[in-house]
Amino acid sequence: MSHINETLHSLVQITPGQSEREETFSSSVHDQNFNNLVSSTFRQISETNTQYKDVINKLSQSPGFTSNPEKLLALQNYVGEYSNHISLVSALARKTVSTIETLEKSQ
Repeated sequence: MSHINETLHSLVQITPGQSEREETFSSSVHDQNFNNLVSSTFRQISETNTQYKDVINKLSQSPGFTSNPEKLLALQNYVGEYSNHISLVSALARKTVSTIETLEKSQ
């Protein structure tokens, strides 16, 4: 989490007194940092989604697991958590796109 905070801080940090060349270079560095942040976050989300799917599929295909009501409740909880995770990712993606569009319009 602190890595993300440091990256975000470096993205929004403004250093006064830079020449135009330095500002252009700084902008490209900040763009690269943002790209790295987005790609690493997407990779982490994809891995989490894959883990959720694997657990749900393995549990749902196990006859010993699906015949026990207590274990079915655990499976239902996994499915619920997966659904919540997907909803959160979807909402964050929409908000991110909306923020970027707003920033582009303001420039």
